[in-house]
Amino acid sequence: MKARGAWRPFILPDRQLDILRLLVSKAGQVVSKDALIDAAWKDVAVGDNRLEQAISALRRTLGAAPRLRTMKVSRCCRKEPDVKSVKA
Repeated sequence: MKARGAWRPFILPDRQLDILRLLVSKAGQVVSKDALIDAAWKDVAVGDNRLEQAISALRRTLGAAPRLRTMKVSRCCRKEPDVKSVKA
């Protein structure tokens, strides 16, 4: 990976590499925590804290580029307005 300035090799632990692979494959898309945890920990039950630690370590390793943007999303429902057909 080449960032601004000099290129430097780095080694990623397996779980961070799994997370990065998934994020790269879904570039420009929102990836859920569940999908990230499933990619990195497979069938092992882990909490959000483990994922947040792995993302933080990945950011430190990658440096300034590329950016990993995270969003806190609450689970909510939105009802769409009822649409009535209108004859012209």
